[in-house]
Amino acid sequence: MKVKKRKNEKGQAIFEFIVFLPFFLILLAILITMGGAINGSINQQKSTRGYFYYLVKNNSNLPPREDLDPLNGVITATGMYSIGWRDESIGGTPIGPCYKILSFAMGGGTATEKCNDKINTAEQISSFIKVFSVYGVCSASYAVGGSGGLEFNHLVNASISGDCSIR
Repeated sequence: MKVKKRKNEKGQAIFEFIVFLPFFLILLAILITMGGAINGSINQQKSTRGYFYYLVKNNSNLPPREDLDPLNGVITATGMYSIGWRDESIGGTPIGPCYKILSFAMGGGTATEKCNDKINTAEQISSFIKVFSVYGVCSASYAVGGSGGLEFNHLVNASISGDCSIR
């Protein structure tokens, strides 16, 4: 079967290229931003995990006493030890690192939006990806003892999932 060639098809490829180029550039920008956020998250996990094991220094009785003392009267029992990553703190609120997405590509955010701005409504969409990382382990169980402070609890089986909690 012979296919007829149509006349006046010159320039069709360049026209299609010009029409779809903005879509490809937007897609590329989103992929680069998302890739950077994912890479940042992976690096945070590695750093947080490494710092966690540096802090524990082969101590199996976690959490350490100096971390428990400020919590006296706040919690009644604990069996978990963890640390988290933050870029900065505003008051007592941790702020994670931000990765800005093109707002015209995602349909959210404003030109004046900053990383630590709060989102006030359910309809408002942020143009930032915030990455947080926490690493921890189920550890020795501590409960409020006879002295009123948190004491090591030898009777609790550490394999029970309820022991890996803070109450």
